[in-house]
Amino acid sequence: MPSDRITAALRAIDESSILTALQNYQPHVVSTILIGLDTDLSDIDILCCYQRQSQFVKELHQHCSGFDGFRKKASADRIVAEFRYADFLFEIYASNTPTQEQPGYRHFRIMQRLLALGGETFRARVVALKQSGLKTEPAMCAVLSIDGDPYTAILDVEHWTDGQLLQRLRT
Repeated sequence: MPSDRITAALRAIDESSILTALQNYQPHVVSTILIGLDTDLSDIDILCCYQRQSQFVKELHQHCSGFDGFRKKASADRIVAEFRYADFLFEIYASNTPTQEQPGYRHFRIMQRLLALGGETFRARVVALKQSGLKTEPAMCAVLSIDGDPYTAILDVEHWTDGQLLQRLRT
């Protein structure tokens, strides 16, 4: 049964109509809120893929510019936008890389896999580290005793077997 925070986040996503507005851009919600790895500072992350950046920016602006705190930052290869809705910070990351190949999506799938294998013990350890100030990927790497840049190193976990992961989770 989803927590009140998960229910509220899902309601905010639905009521904001953000997924409908961005439906042409392969939107995927990759928020730690939805999988129970959140803290009070967690936001609702949405990944998108565009073919034409200018068209994406136009549609994003049309739908989101009326939301509190809307702002966007564009570079040659990506757009990052944020706004507040229903007491949640939304962050939208878009690039021309297919959504399911983006690091944020891959990180989210790894989080789901680790939660399935590590259960409540893993979840509690990661959340405790996050509450002490770490971001999600560094917290997961700390629990798994993985060295190096956590945002790159966590991607190596994609290639680990369940047995290898379970061994790390037990230490």
